[in-house]
Order: sequence, then C-alpha cells, then structure tokens
Amino acid sequence: MKNSEMKMMKHFMQLVALCVLTVGLSSCQKDEEIYDELMGSEWVGDLGFSFDDRPVTSELYFIDNGTGSDKQYYAGSASNAKPACNLTFQWTIKNGTLTLIYDLRPPLILEIGGMYIKGNLLRGTLHMAGEEDMPVTLTRKK
Repeated sequence: MKNSEMKMMKHFMQLVALCVLTVGLSSCQKDEEIYDELMGSEWVGDLGFSFDDRPVTSELYFIDNGTGSDKQYYAGSASNAKPACNLTFQWTIKNGTLTLIYDLRPPLILEIGGMYIKGNLLRGTLHMAGEEDMPVTLTRKK
C-alpha cells in the first residue's frame, strides 16, 4: 500500500470509530437516569404472565431499596379489571438491563434489556429463561 493510501485508510478508520462511539453514546440512557425515571411511578403493561390460564396485565411499582411489587390484573385496563394477584420482587439496573427477581419458589427472573424510557413509555426486550425474547412496552400510570 502506498503512503497516501495508508493515510486515507487511517482517516477512514478514525471516522468509523467516531461514528460507532457517537451512536453508542447517544442510543442508551445511563443507569442512573433510568433509576430516577422508575422511582415514584407505576408502570403498566404485558410481561407475558398468565394466572388461572388467563392473561394478566402487570402494574409494577419500584421502591428505592431495590424491592418492588407487581399487581397483576386480568387482561384489560387495570383501572376496571379484576385483580389476579400481587407479587413482590427484587430489582437492579445494570448496563441498561432491568432485572426483576420475583419472590417465588423457585425464583422467577425477568430481564428487560436495551431498555430506555422516553416520556411515559418504557421500552426494551423482555427475556425470561426458556421463553422467546419479545419486545415490551410499559406505560407510566398517571
């Protein structure tokens, strides 16, 4: 390779690295920002649960000590739906992944990866062992 071609390649690689860095930094929220958004709000949506073989909607509430509750309602609006059950969980957020460890025997672990919050919507990819990953959207309850 000629010297001029080497310089051109070097500039090209620097440009590619800069683009990757820019996209990486602008496409995700910091864990602290997500934490602040989660606190003091209830988040409602479908986490793939069912109770008595009927789908349920989850209403998650996060407490700043790393615990929380999941009030589950038979599918429909939580405001007019019949309660199904109330579960508790431990939670953490690390590298944009929210981990929920439900206090069941054996414990049930859910992860929402690639998570971001914009306005009143929380979005990410839900992962549960043995299940297919699925996109998830939770709405902040007003």
